[in-house]
Amino acid sequence: MDQFYPSSHDILNSQTVGQELEELAGLHQELLGNRGLLNTISGDQGIPGQNYPVNIETKNPWLDEPPGAQPFDPQESISLPAAAGDTVVLTMLVPAGYDGVINEMSCNFTGGGFTQGSGDIIWSLRVDGKPYPNFGIITNEKGTPLQGRKIGRIRVYSGQRVQWLVNHVANLALNGNVICSLTGYFYPSRGN
Repeated sequence: MDQFYPSSHDILNSQTVGQELEELAGLHQELLGNRGLLNTISGDQGIPGQNYPVNIETKNPWLDEPPGAQPFDPQESISLPAAAGDTVVLTMLVPAGYDGVINEMSCNFTGGGFTQGSGDIIWSLRVDGKPYPNFGIITNEKGTPLQGRKIGRIRVYSGQRVQWLVNHVANLALNGNVICSLTGYFYPSRGN
C-alpha cells in the first residue's frame, strides 16, 4: 500500500509543493489586488496566459450597488382618507428583467394632532399584496418627507408590485396629508 502513496515526509520536503503554494499565493494576490477587494474578471484582466470566463461577477448586487445600477426614489402624497380601510399611497413596479434593493423609506403625516404609536394611522408596506415582514403594521412615522429612514435591505424582484398603504383607523379630527417614499436601486436580474 505504501508504494502508491508518498509519505508525509516526502510531500512536505517536495520543492513542487513549495512552488505550487507560491504560485497560489501569487494568484490570490493578483485576483484580490492591493485593495483587498474581489473584482470582476473579464476577458484579458486575468493572469496573462490563463483562460478566464468573461464577466465573472464576484460581488452580490443586493449587498453592494453595482456600477450601472438604476436609482429609484418615488414619493407620493395623498390627503388622509376618511376612516375606511386601506388606501394606496404609492405603487412602484419592479421593471421586467431587473431586481432591486430598497434601502431607505419614509411614511409621514403632515397634519397636527397625531400621536406616534397611537394606532390612529397605520402604514403598511406590501409586496405583491402581502405585508412585508416587520413592515406590515407601522404606527410611527419613519424618516421624514425630506430624508428617508435607512433600513436593512429589502430585496424586490422582477415584476413585483411594491406599495405603501395607509389606514386611518381612528381620530376623525385628524386632517392633513400622508407622504410615503421608497429609495434604492434596480440592477439587471441574475435570477436569484
